[in-house]
Amino acid sequence: MPIPAFVSRVVLSGSLPGGDIWQSGFYVGKNATDVVQAGNWATSIAGIFSTSGSGHLFTAMSTTFWASGTNCNQVSVYSYGDTSGIAQYVGQAAVTSPAGVATARVPGQVALVITTHTNYSGRSHRGRMFLPCTAGTLDSNGLFPSASVLSVMTALYNDIKASEGAIGGFQSCVVSVKLGTFATISSLSADTRPDIQRRRANRQTKGSLQSLPFTRP
Repeated sequence: MPIPAFVSRVVLSGSLPGGDIWQSGFYVGKNATDVVQAGNWATSIAGIFSTSGSGHLFTAMSTTFWASGTNCNQVSVYSYGDTSGIAQYVGQAAVTSPAGVATARVPGQVALVITTHTNYSGRSHRGRMFLPCTAGTLDSNGLFPSASVLSVMTALYNDIKASEGAIGGFQSCVVSVKLGTFATISSLSADTRPDIQRRRANRQTKGSLQSLPFTRP
């Protein structure tokens, strides 16, 4: 099944250390009717996610899970007015995120996964957001601290809800391409176990090759 009609996808994107990029996002149950509206939506959402301070996503990420060189720099809105799978209108806006300051670096492929739930059961009615974690202190079991994960999840909730309020009729949702349906997000959850997004290392600058020849008498 294709992407259902009358939805839009909001994509957050930014940079990772070593030259790679990251993207993550969520759907909303409303489509833009022209490119101007798509651009206005992107600008409004970018303004909300650019807000720094306690309770906002990128502040929470930058102080706990982002090393230097990690940021968010753009919001894109892809509007689907039919089931062709092709966005009729695209809007983009720049984001200003705090610089990453966490120092306990981890590989660029590590991610914190936020699961978006609806009032319906089954995998088709759940979504996932992979937020980049280029730093982060792990506990003795190799897990992210629960307090840090809860802080990020709460901040994401705040920014999504503020985005909904900024645009009338805007509701975040989970899209099922398999079923061709969408349903409103009812809750968020997060696992403290670090996840891996291997494709986030595709553009990372490779380090110098080290070799050690065998010498024998």
